[in-house]
Amino acid sequence: MPTGLAATIGLTIRLPPSAVGPLAVLADGGSVWIARGGETTGALASFDVSDGKPGRTVPVGWAPGFVARSANLAWVADTIGDGSQPASPAQNIVSVVDLALPTTTTTFPVAEPTLLTATGTQAWVLS
Repeated sequence: MPTGLAATIGLTIRLPPSAVGPLAVLADGGSVWIARGGETTGALASFDVSDGKPGRTVPVGWAPGFVARSANLAWVADTIGDGSQPASPAQNIVSVVDLALPTTTTTFPVAEPTLLTATGTQAWVLS
């Protein structure tokens, strides 16, 4: 570490035991957004950075593994599935969440995402 820089842990968040599966983290100034998997559905949940208290939660996919932010949108890629299961809507998708509302505004089918990045109103997914 370069001289004069001090590293600190800004916040420790305890997740419930039901928060299984992949995690993805997105910081946005006053909040930390955690995309986490569950037994039957995933969620994008906010936590206040000043005290760690939980805030809003938005259902997304089943096992979110990647999250990116652009403007006021969060893009959450589900990492389960191979794109062949249209009867399983929670799998094989990228959810677009409007963080101001917060709600999922749309979803896109994606087979096996391995990387996600976003800018403006577009996202790029490596699949």
